[in-house]
Amino acid sequence: MTTPTPSPANRIWREARLTLTSRPSVPTASGRTANSTSGVDDLAAAFALVATRFAFRRPDDVNGYLRQHPHLVPILAEAATVIPRYFGADVPLVLEVFVDPEGDPADRDLFAIIRTPSGTDDVRDTLYRLQDEWWLAASPAGPGSLTIDIEPV
Repeated sequence: MTTPTPSPANRIWREARLTLTSRPSVPTASGRTANSTSGVDDLAAAFALVATRFAFRRPDDVNGYLRQHPHLVPILAEAATVIPRYFGADVPLVLEVFVDPEGDPADRDLFAIIRTPSGTDDVRDTLYRLQDEWWLAASPAGPGSLTIDIEPV
């Protein structure tokens, strides 16, 4: 009998769980620390939601970024539930790591992209409302950049 190959997301987060248990406390969006047993379990549950709700462009880059910045995972899980309230339940969400081609390759930013049916002013106004009503208070302090933006399809 062969052992099934773990999905890249499961493999990466198993590694991250091991890393988190040996690191100093990492605050989550709820204020708990991610190095406690329940914090690690909460982080794994948050990642499971993120992995089911967001498509990953260049998954190795996204997973590597989230491994370096695990405090972003609970925020992304929350975003996965908040964004559809503004843009509709079936709105496609994508995570992508961007590197400025003219900048330092070490400077990377994670984008949570809301794929919208059009780039109208109404869509941009909805994004501004999301930012004003939720994102400004929820956005993370500390290392790791996360930007929420729209992408017309």
